[in-house]
Amino acid sequence: MMDQLRRFFLRPSEVAQITDLSKEIAWAESTLFHSIDQTKGNPDELISRKGYDIYRKMMLDEQVKAVVKFKRDAITSRDHFFEFLDDVELSDTEKEERISIYEKMLSGIKGTFSDGLNYIMSSMYQGYSFTEIVLGIFEFKKTPYIGIGNLTTKPYETFSFKTDKFGQIQETIQELDSEHQVIDLSKFIYFVQSPEFDRHYGQSDLREAHRSWISKDAIIKLHHQFLQRMAGGFVEARAKEGTVLKAGSRDYEAIKAIVSNLQSSSGVVLPSGFEMTLHSMAATDAFEKAITMHDLQIAKALLVPNLLGVTHQGDTGSYAQASTQLEAFLWTLDADANRLADALNEQLFDPLSTINFSDGIGPKFKFKPVSDEKKMELIKTWNEMIKAGSVEASDTDEAHIRDLIDFPEKGEPIKKSTPAINPTSIPGMPGDENGEGEDIDAPAGDKSGETIIGEESRRLVSKAAFTRALKRVSFTVIDRKTAELEVTHTDNIEEQFADMLANSVTVISDDKLGTPAGTIESISKFDFATRDKSKARRAIDASLRAGWSLGLRHSRDEIGKAQRDFSKLNMARIDEDAAEFLKANGFRMLGNLTDDMRKIIQNILMNGVKYSWATDDIVRKIYDSLTSSGFVKLATNVAATARLEDDVLEALQGAKLNAHRIRTAVRTNVFEAVNEARYAAFTDPSLGGFVEALEYSAILDDRTTDICTHLDGRVYPTDSPEWNSIRPPNHFNCRSILVPVTVVDTDVSGKDSAKGERWSRPSRKEPQQGFGGEVG
Repeated sequence: MMDQLRRFFLRPSEVAQITDLSKEIAWAESTLFHSIDQTKGNPDELISRKGYDIYRKMMLDEQVKAVVKFKRDAITSRDHFFEFLDDVELSDTEKEERISIYEKMLSGIKGTFSDGLNYIMSSMYQGYSFTEIVLGIFEFKKTPYIGIGNLTTKPYETFSFKTDKFGQIQETIQELDSEHQVIDLSKFIYFVQSPEFDRHYGQSDLREAHRSWISKDAIIKLHHQFLQRMAGGFVEARAKEGTVLKAGSRDYEAIKAIVSNLQSSSGVVLPSGFEMTLHSMAATDAFEKAITMHDLQIAKALLVPNLLGVTHQGDTGSYAQASTQLEAFLWTLDADANRLADALNEQLFDPLSTINFSDGIGPKFKFKPVSDEKKMELIKTWNEMIKAGSVEASDTDEAHIRDLIDFPEKGEPIKKSTPAINPTSIPGMPGDENGEGEDIDAPAGDKSGETIIGEESRRLVSKAAFTRALKRVSFTVIDRKTAELEVTHTDNIEEQFADMLANSVTVISDDKLGTPAGTIESISKFDFATRDKSKARRAIDASLRAGWSLGLRHSRDEIGKAQRDFSKLNMARIDEDAAEFLKANGFRMLGNLTDDMRKIIQNILMNGVKYSWATDDIVRKIYDSLTSSGFVKLATNVAATARLEDDVLEALQGAKLNAHRIRTAVRTNVFEAVNEARYAAFTDPSLGGFVEALEYSAILDDRTTDICTHLDGRVYPTDSPEWNSIRPPNHFNCRSILVPVTVVDTDVSGKDSAKGERWSRPSRKEPQQGFGGEVG
């Protein structure tokens, strides 16, 4: 590299200067042990005084163990995925292929990959960890690859290091049973906790908790001694006024014998002139309060101060403070997860990419952010810790927990009232004596396109028609959540497409495409940059993943409401379905949008050549056409072309601006993700046929499409081939939903059913072109 710099860019003196700057000059390690060929010792003074067993002893404490495992599992149990860096120049097909190879590799590890992650994260209480990588061979599409055979943990205290004065590791030594060997670090995942304290040995998270732990241990011992000594009370023998007790006298020996044998006696006779008092055990809450206090201190040291209820009694603060505390904890988890992912990529997956791929390019391992489901698990664990008395809860904690689970702020108790529109009471709706339904007047969000599902659309249905199956579905919540997802992810995707277009316009301007200076061949080959499409694909995948998560969460809730344990769902299979759905639909959605945009741009470029348009005119026409087609927002057009909004509107010549192509694609595909997640859950074989059928639930008003009007209320068994062709969406902006009909829903019968049959006849209408599939 330096030879190339010298040859093309720099003078020799400048190369020498850069070479010097790339070297360390300040010492980092004591040179004392270098002179006697000695390994560097662990600088943890607690280990030097107490030995390596000290942290193992601390892990036997129920509070230490619970908090450490809680934090560790919050990192290692979250979902993970593989993706390529933005600047990787590979085709999308090749990227998907290599990601699939790595996913197959992880599925074939002996034991579980999560076990391996837990081995690595033992550094949380050890300070550092050594996990050996045992390679193996696996096949993908009949081609052999080198992968991970197993990940095995090794005793961390047996490893030490020889370093130079700059702190660089020269040798890694393992000593065990009077034997030692030099270790090749490339065969291990070597992970250091808190390297800011020591780059080689790190520091255990338990170090800060040691003072509270040892104080708690001493208090528990004193508590035991106190209980043992005071179990039968304390006896006091005293001479009455006027009586003298002399040591060695007959009365003295008699009193002494009585006190010594008191525990085995049922009664005593005292000499004349003496009395005996039994002092009972005083309250022991001082010990218990001290133990609780030190448990709190341990939790603070290992988590984040004043977090998740680890606040002092009476220390409440504001909602914002509680929100910040929990967010700080999640930030901490994300930071630790990112460090772990970086270590795995550097020490495990990158070397495997070098082995398996000729160009050495492989995907990067990443943890997903904490999902709503994982947040719920964290909250559940927090509640269990509160019940166990390990932590104290404050009112601000409750406020933030309500925010996490999308539960409204605490208000006045709900007063029963009669619905204003439908005087007939509907079971499960407000006004019914057994009402558990939601407010029928709740806002349903955007109603563009097909009407959004909501209880308000069912006000006029009969009491019999509103079945138990439908009552379990939180239509309004699903409506509100999908509307929120639509807004959030549409904005994100539109932003990515705007950046992609801006970069493409730069290329068009630089290469003079569409002008006589350009070429027809260049126009025919025009495409968006791979890096830009990758960013847009990630934004699309995020929207689909959010829709899937929403659908799965509500499907689990509905199964639970039907008195079935949703934990029996085969989540491994459902996760595979999710991965396949995201892979296929993300690719299709991106392709459809970019292909249509590319055709519009290529058509303008060809006309530019034909009519000799200037580059600035071509750029304006591109933005105007994409704005009128719903790909670009008016504000983006104005900013990109440096025109006034009125000038842009005049150029568009009254073209409709409400054809939101990207918003329509997001709405349709997100709701498809919701339904596909529900379908995967309801048809899961592990439920043992508990969900026996599905009902198609649509909206019935003057804006309902013919296909959804025809399908609404139709019920088919879960394994019916009908669902291969009519599973929603069945047209753009379709917001119909699948409702589970379980074995307890005996009141459900399908619309247009044959005589004596519960299920509907086959559908007689076809979905909109481009939707649905072949029956059979």
